[in-house]
Order: sequence, then structure tokens, then C-alpha cells
Amino acid sequence: WVNVTSTNFGDLACDGTDGNEFCWGFDNCSSLGSMARQDYIDVDHSPEIPEELKFIQSTEQAFYLVESVTVDGNTPKDGDVLLAYNNDILVGSVLWGGENTPVPVMGRDLSEQTAGFCEPGDQVSFKLFNSGSGEILPLEGLSAGWGSLLVTSVANLTATTVEIPEKLTVSPAFPNPFNPVTVIHYGLPNDGHVTIDVYDISGRLISNLLSAERKAGQHSIEWDAGSQPSGIYFMKTEFGHEVKTTKLMLVK
Repeated sequence: WVNVTSTNFGDLACDGTDGNEFCWGFDNCSSLGSMARQDYIDVDHSPEIPEELKFIQSTEQAFYLVESVTVDGNTPKDGDVLLAYNNDILVGSVLWGGENTPVPVMGRDLSEQTAGFCEPGDQVSFKLFNSGSGEILPLEGLSAGWGSLLVTSVANLTATTVEIPEKLTVSPAFPNPFNPVTVIHYGLPNDGHVTIDVYDISGRLISNLLSAERKAGQHSIEWDAGSQPSGIYFMKTEFGHEVKTTKLMLVK
């Protein structure tokens, strides 16, 4: 829970590091924060930020409101943690709370404990702690340079964990020979239109398995040849100007 309180407009004090709500510039902010905790937060069942991911408080602070995060096209889940770094120094962390999650980002003050923390103009980098796998994933996105008392939005942060090939790749079908279903795995170097067709040994089109837009990365598709006779077939995968052909053997 992060509760930023203000007794005078522009003053900033931070209480806690395990949440994602704050008030800015209101005399009754403290009471509002207490009401939010009582009415909306079940403390006993709320996830907590791991001890090693908690940051050192500073009197110099900024807030980055992260509009969205996607990892391989998926949004974070409960218990995942947004992390802020200045170079390799942790300067902020907060539990992911959905759209416009505010990340507190600490700056250098007179305390020796804040050596290496953000100074005006420094570029903040963000990462995501996956609470399921324990991985910390670097996030990409544009954000404003750090400034004390800054409140700014970050449009979108993204990460990709799947391997992106440099060109179209098609793996051997498995199983092969098969009866009656086989699977083809293919990789795309970028987003684009993919067509996958199956031909018989005489060159006659048997089936169009795919003709659609797909994102860069690894994909798979299966062919159920239950209605076809035993024999040799060819699966042709087209992406842009690249074509890959895979030989298949159906044995019933």
C-alpha cells in the first residue's frame, strides 16, 4: 500500500510501499487514504511485495502512472510487482494494480542511503517481477526524465519472452508419419500475413489451414487428415516473399 499524504498543497510524504493508490495536494488526503484502506482493501489476503524488492524511502520523490503493461500480449496478474531503476539501483516498487498503477520513484536527497538514486533529468527504467515464476523482466517504453514532485504518465510498457526468429522458420511436423493428426511449429520474424496450404502428391490443393495475420514469434498449427487417404502430402507455408515446404506422410 502506498498512501501519499499532503497537509499543504505540493508537500509529499509517503507511507508504505505495498500498494498503488496516492493522493496529491489535498488537505484531507490522509482521511481519504484511511477510508480507502478500510472499505476496499482486505489486508489479510492482499499480496505483499517481497522484502528484497522493497525500496529505501527518500524525501525526493516522483510518481509514474503506468497506463498498461503487457508481457507477450498478456497483462500482469495479482502479486506481480512493477519495479523502477536508476541504472541498476532499485528506486521504486509497487504491486501491479491495473490501469494507471502509480510507481513511486525515489530521488537523491541528503541521506547517504540514497546515493545513486534519481537526479533531475535521469531516465527511469522499469521491470516486472513475475510472482509466479520469480523472473524479473525488463520492460520497454518511453517515459519522462525524473524530477522531484513529478507526476507523469507512461503510456505502455511491454516485454517479450518468446524467441523472435530472424526469418521464417518451419520445424518438421510431429508426428510424421502420422495418423490422422500432425502438428507444425513455425516462427515469424515480424507481424504479417501467413498462408498455410496442404497439397497432395499430384499438386492438388487439399486444404487451406491458415490465411490470416499473425504476430511475430512462435506459433503452431495442426492438420487433421482423418478424411484423407494414406499417402504423401506437402504443407506449404508462405510469409511475405518466403516459402517453406514440409513433407508429410499419412499412414492409416
